[in-house]
Amino acid sequence: MINELSEQYSVVDCCRVLGVKRSSFYAWRKRQGRENPDRDVLRSRVINECDP
Repeated sequence: MINELSEQYSVVDCCRVLGVKRSSFYAWRKRQGRENPDRDVLRSRVINECDP
């Protein structure tokens, strides 16, 4: 959400309003795109459970 809002508003303002630490937001953004086998396994399980 902050990523989308940051196109119109500053990250500082978005984080303040949403109660998110800037360092947490930037750490999250840095992790995006990295491979995470545990996350991939969990995603597969969720998809398989939801797909009849």
